Amino acid sequence: MADVTCLTGVTRTAPARLPALVASVLRCLRALSVLGVLVTVRACAPASSTAGGPGRPATNSVPGATAGPTDDCPALEAVPGEGAAVDYADVLRFGGRQYVAHTPTVPATAQAQEVGELPFRVRCSFGELNPRTGQKPPALRDGDSGWLPAGTEVHALRGWSPTCRLVAQHDRTWLVYAAIDPAAGSARPAACPPTPTS
Repeated sequence: MADVTCLTGVTRTAPARLPALVASVLRCLRALSVLGVLVTVRACAPASSTAGGPGRPATNSVPGATAGPTDDCPALEAVPGEGAAVDYADVLRFGGRQYVAHTPTVPATAQAQEVGELPFRVRCSFGELNPRTGQKPPALRDGDSGWLPAGTEVHALRGWSPTCRLVAQHDRTWLVYAAIDPAAGSARPAACPPTPTS
């Protein structure tokens, strides 16, 4: 996944420059509308801002959020004055490969009889971790997902190698996840032939 940062180093903006700043942010976000791009938003309040109270640093922490591990999620250290809102694609990481659902060239769903063996359960849902902590998580680890909840069973898809296709049930639907071609430079499924079934 690409990690792109726009408008770094902006701490204060004069009111007269605010429309230009907003226009720049909108152009940047439109440019990042490619599948799988990580969007990071940083606070613009100085560390001594009154947002944190007199003499206390401002933070962007989510009320009631915990920065510690949940399920098997990575521990995230809160950084005063910084936070991140990440919009994850429906992705998985398994065996050192990244998989994505809803690609235009791969069927989106599978039937129950196409579900194979259980390679793993989701360790951590980064789509749930980010809103709980308000912090930018690290890169996905093997077993992590963008959307699927922790504990979700992820299976092989019958007729395909698990290095190429996986399936997971969400809202009573078996979603197909295609391995991404790491050399493609975009979220393009890897070219892999079906395997013969007995």
